[in-house]
Amino acid sequence: MIFSLDTPYWVGFLIAATAPVLLYLQFRFRGQPTRLNYLQSAAPHDAPAWILVPGASDVHERLGDYLKKSYEEAHTGTKYLLPLLFFEAIWVFGWYWTLVGLAIFLRQGEPLWQAVPFTVPFSTLPAAAFLGAACAVGGQLTWRVVRGDLQSRAFVHLGGRLATATVLAWVIAEFAQGGTDSVRAGVFTAFLGGLFGRDVWVWLERTAVERFGTKDQATKGLSLRLLQGLERDDEIRLWEEGITDVQHMATESLPSLLVHSPYPVERLIDWKDQAFLVVYVRQDVEAWRDAGCRGAMDVLGMAPPYLRDNYCGIVKAFAARLGWPLPVLERLINTIYSDPRVHQLWNYLLQAYPARPAAPVSGTDDNWTMCGDEGSETPSPPAPAAPDRAVPPLAQGQPPPEEQPRESPTDPPAP
Repeated sequence: MIFSLDTPYWVGFLIAATAPVLLYLQFRFRGQPTRLNYLQSAAPHDAPAWILVPGASDVHERLGDYLKKSYEEAHTGTKYLLPLLFFEAIWVFGWYWTLVGLAIFLRQGEPLWQAVPFTVPFSTLPAAAFLGAACAVGGQLTWRVVRGDLQSRAFVHLGGRLATATVLAWVIAEFAQGGTDSVRAGVFTAFLGGLFGRDVWVWLERTAVERFGTKDQATKGLSLRLLQGLERDDEIRLWEEGITDVQHMATESLPSLLVHSPYPVERLIDWKDQAFLVVYVRQDVEAWRDAGCRGAMDVLGMAPPYLRDNYCGIVKAFAARLGWPLPVLERLINTIYSDPRVHQLWNYLLQAYPARPAAPVSGTDDNWTMCGDEGSETPSPPAPAAPDRAVPPLAQGQPPPEEQPRESPTDPPAP
């Protein structure tokens, strides 16, 4: 009979079948509140939502409240129902088949599933392949719950990986076994194929994206691995959100990344900052980093309102270091300075970290001596006031927060 499994097998089947549901409940009642608390604490105190959400409908809504509302809407129980059922269907069927195959393997010639007139190798190879894939996928699912990163689409991705890895490992084991009668060798090959099938799945995904028309020539070569601090597992995770290259990272909404990924806001801002620069300079990004410029906000700081009288000398030296024509470099600086998305990152950091530069160890003189002032007996004259642009308060020379009451920020600058 189909259900003629001994009691120990049924106990193992029930434990395995209910594990994904229990992991989801753990995330629902422990992981989600933890992430919500972080999102609210990451938002600067009383910061309006529009500093990160240009199209915010309510200009008086706080950023923390906006992130909380968006997170709750994206993680309602109804959005998990169908993906969880999809994953459970593959997971439950696979585990039942695996236990049947395990029984056949342990009891050579005495299969417990009498209703399926298959030979021993045909029954055990897919079971071993699924067991290896289930170990890999189950570990990923558990890790996602531990880090509070169980999105509804994760069940769809993991279910697809589970089925694909099982089939691929089964086929590989059949070819590897060949005409031999070594069932144990075939089972071992199928298990290893399923266990490492995740890497095969990622390779197939990457190949499909890069070779079948989903990327044009302008974005080829702009891999996410160009960003410092972004590892292979991070790249795989971001692919689930549709972020497959640097262009996507630069243009993706920061609130969306906060709501749908587990990463802290500082890391996301750093990645987006680097992504903007990579989009502009492309493969020359390593030369820019060697010159001390990691991201677009570093380029923003090279604009005349920040460097003032030192602009020409510094920019000429930087152009010579890079081997770029000076007009091209100045055009790039102006383009980034006029990009409101870069100002958005800068303004958020100013809201989150309202600190002034540390005072010198000795003395209280605020005059800063530049290289061109060395040997002069008089201090440098005060710099002229910056133009009325989106220059952060510290760059404009305003008193620090402890000397001047902090006012609510004004409307963001127009591009």
